[in-house]
Amino acid sequence: MCVHTANPKFISKKGYLAGARLNIPKGYKGSHRNGPLSLQPIVRNIDSLLQVDMSQFWLIPDFSKAAKPNYFAVNARDDKMLYSRMWQPITDRNQRCLIPINAFFEPHTLKSEQVIEGSEKPTNKVPFRIWLKSAEQFYLAGLWNEWEDKETGEVILSHAIITTKANDTLAKIHNAKKRMPVILPETSFDDWLNPDLPTKELHKSGLLSPWPDEDIAFTQITKQFDYKASGEELSKPVMDSIEL
Repeated sequence: MCVHTANPKFISKKGYLAGARLNIPKGYKGSHRNGPLSLQPIVRNIDSLLQVDMSQFWLIPDFSKAAKPNYFAVNARDDKMLYSRMWQPITDRNQRCLIPINAFFEPHTLKSEQVIEGSEKPTNKVPFRIWLKSAEQFYLAGLWNEWEDKETGEVILSHAIITTKANDTLAKIHNAKKRMPVILPETSFDDWLNPDLPTKELHKSGLLSPWPDEDIAFTQITKQFDYKASGEELSKPVMDSIEL
């Protein structure tokens, strides 16, 4: 599962992101840590116009009766999203988005507990920060939805990250789940954001494939990540890292 990302160096050019005009709070600077229920920018196509909006990272599906449902809808598996009750209505409507980030985080599971930097207690979960060598900012494939509260009329924009099988590098890091977020190349943005292109066809094209291993960079970070740390310490390597 990919449930935490970072975009501390939010990069836009003259008010645009991936060709879309920004529709986010003035002065938005990004965050070292985006987790479930946090607000973060997404790029989507609305009425043939690209726009960037702030969206809740925790998708609320059509059938939900509450803004905070009991199920954990932050990741849509590429091998299930076309057919499940949760995701099929959204993929059928081609409600796809791009999620700009600088890094994402995954845990490595040890065979036995040990004390690591950032914690005095033995643990078998070791946090890692992952990013790309080729781009300071890159884009994940996502799904979005607008859910309306029937009592108040409030409309909540929310999204989820699409995941796929891990490449060899991520399989070593995220060794319990062996999954990774889908990273999209810039050449695919137009197709991914085109609501006239069926999600099923894009899925068949192989677009939702693992990112090449040779472009993946990673480092072990402080265990304080698991204790809600949210500052620059999450981008710094530890002094004594484990062996993968």
